Amino acid sequence: MPSKIDGKKVGFVGAGAMAEALARGFVDKKVIESSDIWCCDPSKSRMDVFTEFGANAVKDGPEVRSSYIAVRATVDLSRFLTCNLVLA
Repeated sequence: MPSKIDGKKVGFVGAGAMAEALARGFVDKKVIESSDIWCCDPSKSRMDVFTEFGANAVKDGPEVRSSYIAVRATVDLSRFLTCNLVLA
């Protein structure tokens, strides 16, 4: 069955937990094939996580920057900590 965005690539700048969750969700929901997912990260262990489910991983490269959809998943840690302090 073809993916929903067949023939396109998704690139993640950073291969952290949030990028992994998004990438796995895209694959699980058949939005994109794992072979069309690219990530770049300086950490070999994080790149290995992506390659284990069939995605492509590089330290840095034009593959990610030239992706059809480039994603940079970030968390504003200062807001997160502020929320935790307010709730505590």
